[in-house]
Amino acid sequence: MAASKPAARKPMDASPVLPSEFAALMRPFAPFESHPVLALAVSGGRDSRALALLAWRWAVRRGGRVVALVVDHGLRAEAAAEAAQTSRWLAARGIPAHVLCWRPAAKPQAGVQAAARQARYRLLLDWCLQHQVLHLLTAHQADDQAETYALRAARDSGASGLAAMSAMVEFPEARLLRPLLAVTRARLTATLQARGQDWIDDPSNMDPRFARGRLRREGLPLAPARALAAATRFAARRVMQEGRVAAALADCAMPHPLGAVMIDHAAWRALPAPLARVVLASVIATVAGAAYPPRQDRTQRAVERMRAVPRQPLSPPSGLTVGGCRILWRGGGWLVVREPASIRLQPQGGRHDEPWDGRFTICGADGGRIADAVRVAAPHVSRTDWSDWEKAWPNVAGLPAIVAALPCRGGAGQPLPVRVPGGMIASRAGPEAGREAAWARFQPRQPLAAGPFFPCFAFGKGQIVNL
Repeated sequence: MAASKPAARKPMDASPVLPSEFAALMRPFAPFESHPVLALAVSGGRDSRALALLAWRWAVRRGGRVVALVVDHGLRAEAAAEAAQTSRWLAARGIPAHVLCWRPAAKPQAGVQAAARQARYRLLLDWCLQHQVLHLLTAHQADDQAETYALRAARDSGASGLAAMSAMVEFPEARLLRPLLAVTRARLTATLQARGQDWIDDPSNMDPRFARGRLRREGLPLAPARALAAATRFAARRVMQEGRVAAALADCAMPHPLGAVMIDHAAWRALPAPLARVVLASVIATVAGAAYPPRQDRTQRAVERMRAVPRQPLSPPSGLTVGGCRILWRGGGWLVVREPASIRLQPQGGRHDEPWDGRFTICGADGGRIADAVRVAAPHVSRTDWSDWEKAWPNVAGLPAIVAALPCRGGAGQPLPVRVPGGMIASRAGPEAGREAAWARFQPRQPLAAGPFFPCFAFGKGQIVNL
């Protein structure tokens, strides 16, 4: 019996992306302003150049405009010249461009790409905030999405991680839009070729020192279409899970502007165990100012200890530490506060305008960020000082634990004034002489109630379809 031949793969669609198709891809992100302004992250590669051409036409037809942001990360000797070349290419097409440079005092020895990516987003979002632009578009496309799924599957990232990239992410500065997540690189290449446009290929994209570069050299372990389909299934699960987590947080978690969260023990303990673990992980990530929740095994051990405590314990249970946070029993619930020993005093990437410890944006009286304040330590509050703080904040349970994780001034060890509902609370000794008054706003990397995951969409048969 003759062996059956493998089924032939359907030829990859390599047709250019039409303006009408891009308009359909932008439709799920509506509404926009009557004259929309879009900031575009443009690197000079084929994906972002295609995005620039498509977004420019979309905005102009709606009486709006686009601004290109070119980040010179300085990781390669050619980076500055390529940024200048990309700016000239954009200017020749009537698209204004701004070059944003990343020049840290010292680049990290490990995790260079991750640090550069974080710095890139920080530069882009800061520019949007400064110029009051609401929409920041990046050119992540279907091949990137399939690679993200494969990399996270290899790391066993869990269901939420396997949803890959969200088509929209809401930041305090702007909302990040990824309209091309359902479009292949082959189609973006065809879009440029149809217009006679060239592009710059970054050799680091294929560098085998990095996981994504190795994946591109070796190829995906499964077909891109299958990877995208799997990511879409996990995206649907993630949307449902985020809804359940948000509802549970509203029922049992109470955040405080000083950067702590109180968890009602009875309400939290009544949740199903898997949901209780996700809720606790979300609270820990928020209080710690972390980019990601703690590892599942560590959170699970904390959940088991905490859920073993009865609804009304006869004696206060002991606290525990997980994910850079202290979890303390206070008045019928769990107070989650930052662990002072885990505070990150040196911002990542050498940028001194990043949030202090990933949690507090420190500003002056005029609202501008204070660059030198992020280099100082947290105060060490002695027991004799607690009574003074408790008089200032009589309604905050576990105050000493909260205060010990607040930012402070220079070498004097004075806590910065922290704005809370109802007024300004200053240090006992008052502002330092000759120093600009300052205040801190709790603005963690992962807020408890972030914008929901936004699945990517494609254009087909005249309508928007969920991939």
